Amino acid sequence: MLYSKRGGITVAKIDNYEVYTDVVKSLVTEAANNVEGIEVIDESKNVKGRSFRGQGVSVYLMPDDKATIDIFANIYFGYNVPDVEAMVQEAAKKAVEATTRYTVTSINVQVVSVIFPPNN
Repeated sequence: MLYSKRGGITVAKIDNYEVYTDVVKSLVTEAANNVEGIEVIDESKNVKGRSFRGQGVSVYLMPDDKATIDIFANIYFGYNVPDVEAMVQEAAKKAVEATTRYTVTSINVQVVSVIFPPNN
């Protein structure tokens, strides 16, 4: 496997097949955000009272078509953290393995903060 950078984007080249890590990040973000009770960190959003440097999803493509994924997210108040994390892991794994040739070896979900309902 050969890794290269193109305009700040990491590309993994396997045989004559290129996978952009941003594509995998998009798949994971979409899958995780479809799970009720969680919101993947989006550095482009400036949320009052919360700051986070970096991206909400990190993807590490390894030899032998394996991938490791880190997800940084906020959870909504009232949801069970372990249950939601398990659903996010399953959704992200299915999305990546169904659309790429990668086997997901691990998905680490880090809950960064809790989103409380607004006070009216």
